[in-house]
Amino acid sequence: MVTLPQDRFGSLKMQKAEGQAELITAPITVDKQSRVAINASGLAADATVRIEVLDEFERALDDHAVDLNESGFSVPIDLSSSFPEAASTIRLKLTYLGEVRDRIAFHALYVTQANKENA
Repeated sequence: MVTLPQDRFGSLKMQKAEGQAELITAPITVDKQSRVAINASGLAADATVRIEVLDEFERALDDHAVDLNESGFSVPIDLSSSFPEAASTIRLKLTYLGEVRDRIAFHALYVTQANKENA
């Protein structure tokens, strides 16, 4: 019998340490009450993920970015200051940074709307 950690069956990783690695999500509907968490491993002081908020056309919404260097199954990310008051479509851009960024494995991104949490 094999036991796998939740949502860790697959991941996005760099194959080589050279170059830059980034990904942009599919469109996501959020508002000020939305919460975001990431499931990633391999993060450390020299292996971080920068998370930026983009509009639906992949343009940066503001200069606010979060650098994450903590691995975990559901690490909260505070992006609420970049989210609009009313429901709106955004995308998130994740960029792998650091000398050992090739150790980073992105497994999942969780977005929860407040109205669905209470339903």
